[in-house]
Amino acid sequence: MILGGSKASAIVEKDYRRWYQEMFAPSVMAGIIKISDIAEYRSNQVYIRNSKHTPLSPEAVRDAMPVLFDLLKNEPDAWTRAVLGHFIFTFIHPYMDGNGRMGRFLMKMLCSPPVATAGQSSPKTS
Repeated sequence: MILGGSKASAIVEKDYRRWYQEMFAPSVMAGIIKISDIAEYRSNQVYIRNSKHTPLSPEAVRDAMPVLFDLLKNEPDAWTRAVLGHFIFTFIHPYMDGNGRMGRFLMKMLCSPPVATAGQSSPKTS
């Protein structure tokens, strides 16, 4: 199963870094971004052009991400979980680049219905 149901937030917490790295590995290979930019959370302050929001400091990012995943684990409604996950992830802005794309990807994953993968039968939906 890819995602869906009450375990969606646990799957996202476990796999989001790998998803981010896979999503941006082609940019590293093309020399657009540095491998250190996708290897871990950012270590510098970032600013968003034409925005009134200044993302969290690098130190605060490390504190905020576990809180985000605790919030997602405790939210019973999938749609609310998806919206909160997207909004708070992009508010925190944990990476140097691609936070909006990753936030939209997480939102999609958090509200996706259960999907069967190779070797699994399709789960029943109610």
